[in-house]
Amino acid sequence: MRYLFRDKAEIIRKRYLYTELILKGEITSPLETARRLLGPDRAYHLYGISKRTGQNKKSR
Repeated sequence: MRYLFRDKAEIIRKRYLYTELILKGEITSPLETARRLLGPDRAYHLYGISKRTGQNKKSR
């Protein structure tokens, strides 16, 4: 049972890490993956703005 909790904690930690990296613009991911990690609203705004302006977050 202890290993189950450790595995869940590791998954949560990694999801948080990747969420932060995507939001900071340090990494990119496909829109579907971002929706699962960030939620549809944040992914829409993050990817919608960069596609409309033709820029990504790093070049601003």
